[in-house]
Amino acid sequence: MRIVYDQPFGSDVTWTIQGGEFIGDPDDLCNGNPASACRVKWHADSSGSPGSLVLTGSFTARAVGAAAFLSPRFSTENVIPEGVKIDVSGKLTSSPVALGGNALNMRTVTHPNGATRRPWVFPAHSIDQIIITIHNDKNGSPFATVDGLYDIGEIVFGKTADYGVKQNIKISLQGGLLQRKGHQNQNSPFAIKAYQAPAFNITPMTEVEAIGPRTDQADFQNLMYAFTEEDRVALIPTYLRRNNDSSTRHGPPATIDASTISEQRLCRTFMIGNLDAAIELDGDDNEYYVSPITFGESPP
Repeated sequence: MRIVYDQPFGSDVTWTIQGGEFIGDPDDLCNGNPASACRVKWHADSSGSPGSLVLTGSFTARAVGAAAFLSPRFSTENVIPEGVKIDVSGKLTSSPVALGGNALNMRTVTHPNGATRRPWVFPAHSIDQIIITIHNDKNGSPFATVDGLYDIGEIVFGKTADYGVKQNIKISLQGGLLQRKGHQNQNSPFAIKAYQAPAFNITPMTEVEAIGPRTDQADFQNLMYAFTEEDRVALIPTYLRRNNDSSTRHGPPATIDASTISEQRLCRTFMIGNLDAAIELDGDDNEYYVSPITFGESPP
């Protein structure tokens, strides 16, 4: 499982745009709420047709190991549809950083909740700029219109840590129709956006993995403290192909590239939301265990 934390929030990121203009508040691109969209207007390029829309976010440098582009499920304007090619890249002090992983030439997919998204994973790199390039390319054909309005739900990125998860992952679906009683005991259904609520256990950790200090990533105790100050985190319960071996039980896999990333697992399991219960670190001699982590997805 990859945990994404220490995400810049709201005005912590300064956004610029090429190929269009912001109609909404760009702070909404990183507010932890994919249903709260930032509206953009897509301009024409020198040929008179919409080109690529490039969003660049500047922030205090940190080691980023995952990112995601999320669309709102409901919108009064257009959203980025399925099949659109989007790239993510980074810079550090204005110098390009090759992120690797599946950062380039990936297309948006539709999640079962009906919203489109595109997550990326890559080895952690220190960057202070993230560049999201949305190509006017839907499965090989243009889709954007000149001065068309499009809503972007959320752009997620931050530090990452990998931890093994036991096989007994439990994912329940919350929300749906809430039945209320109105005047004269009449049924009055109230729609709530459905969201995932997974609960799972971290596999047993060694003392160094649990309480550190570590050089490859944050130990679990440091993560616990970070979670207490987070407005939201992102979880990717599984993103590697089956039988892919890692150099450590709780650390970045030896190789993160197209040969080891499972697109199906990555796109289907990525979630942004909040931890719904306190995290405990239970120790037994030099082996440490954690209580189940309960997570609530923020619906788009």
